[in-house]
Formats: sequence, structure tokens, C-alpha cells
Amino acid sequence: MRGKPFDEPTAGRLRQAREVLSAEAEKSHHALYAKLREVVGGVLRLDAFFVALFRDAGHVLYAYQYDGAEYALPGVRPVNPEGPTGWVRAHNRSYAYRTDDGAVLNRGIPWGDKERRSADALVVPMRRTHTGEVIGVVSAKTYTPDSYGDAELAAPEWLAEVVARILSAEDEDRELLAQLDDGHRPAAERALGRTVSALVVERVARSPNAIRNTTTILSARG
Repeated sequence: MRGKPFDEPTAGRLRQAREVLSAEAEKSHHALYAKLREVVGGVLRLDAFFVALFRDAGHVLYAYQYDGAEYALPGVRPVNPEGPTGWVRAHNRSYAYRTDDGAVLNRGIPWGDKERRSADALVVPMRRTHTGEVIGVVSAKTYTPDSYGDAELAAPEWLAEVVARILSAEDEDRELLAQLDDGHRPAAERALGRTVSALVVERVARSPNAIRNTTTILSARG
């Protein structure tokens, strides 16, 4: 991805996005992913969008999913090695619909508007900063054919690296701050100041069954 040129307006938007994404991450992961979706939608045609994070060798957390204006709650699913998310993890590179006319995409779990056929899609990796391990993916989809070329692919790749660096730094901070746990509430949780929206993501990340408990908490909060 490095070295790919952006036109001046796109480069300016991406440079600004880096600062904005870092600021949103201080609020919550939900705010971070929402801003990421907004930025991606500003540089390419976007009808559906998701952020997914690998929890272990066999499970992936769909942390943020949107189709048009419809938001789907986070959820954990088994990794489908034949679909685009599993493909990106296995190959450690981006997947583009145009490379195989959507063959890999169509082997994945359907998402977005199931009544409409995807006409173009991108799935790009998020890599851990120091190891290059694929920790998740960012995906953009549209129902308009021939929407994503090299320039459209380069932008979400760049943004995914920004988000991956943020998440990698958080993990490192969490490991360090965990040493200061006072026995009441983990110091890492206090320092990172997670909001209720982020609580949904974090609880689901820990356990596929945790969404039920989180829903109860959210209901209790009105």
C-alpha cells in the first residue's frame, strides 16, 4: 500500500482523518468506527460497511456493521475461511471484488441488503503494529458496479492502518496498566474510560454469550 499516490483533496481528507480518528478513539471504539465509516464514505461510494476483529483462531467479532442507515448490533461468529474476512486473514492482503468477480465475497456470510446483489466490495486488513499479524478487517460495499479501482482501494487501506495503530497502542497500554489493578476495577478500564457503546463491543469480544448480559445492562440504563 505504501507509495500509492492520492490526489490532493483525498490526501488532505486522509491527513485530517488521522487526527480525528485518534480523538474519537478516546471516546469509545464505537465512536472510532463510526467516524471511520464517515471518512470512508467521504472518499468512495459506500452503501454498506463493517469492522471485524479476530478474537481467536476460529472466531471473529463483527464490531460495527451498517447497511445504509441501518445499524446491526455487534456479534461473534465462527471464521469462514472461504469468505472474504477469512481470505484476508489467510493471505494477509486486501480483497477486491473485481479480482474474481465477487467469487470470494459470495462464499462469505451475507450482509447488507439481502434483496440486492453486491456489485463491488473491498475488504482490507488491519495489522498489529509490531508483528504484522492481521487483527481485523475493514470492509466497504456498494450496489453500483465498477466503483472501486486502485485509488479507491488505497484509501481504506491507509485508514485501516491508522485504526490498527490505535488499537495496537491500546493493547500495549492495557497490558502495562493491568499491572496497576487495585482489585476493584482494572486500571486499564479506568484509564481508557470506556463508554456504554464501547462496553457492548468489549463484552461481546470477551464472550459470544455476553451480548445478552450487555443488553440487560443497557435496558436497565433506560
